Amino acid sequence: GAPIRAADSGVVAYIDSDMRGYGKIVILKHAGEFFTVYAHNKENLVKMDDIIEKGQLIATVGATGNATTSHLHFEVRLNGGFISPWYVLP
Repeated sequence: GAPIRAADSGVVAYIDSDMRGYGKIVILKHAGEFFTVYAHNKENLVKMDDIIEKGQLIATVGATGNATTSHLHFEVRLNGGFISPWYVLP
């Protein structure tokens, strides 16, 4: 149930629980074709097309989907591919 906060400002591009294995998920679209993915959430606290500010509470940590323990699965995507968060986060 720990808070999940947005890594950067953006818009909610996807929210659901039908992506295989991810459980409850929020995907944010950011400037420059970047997307961030927050998965296995206990509760999603935003809706499609919501405008999100950096640091805003968007979900809570859970164990949905294929998760066996509570944790946050976080991804950064660019142009349809995955990139290491180390390259884009402070």
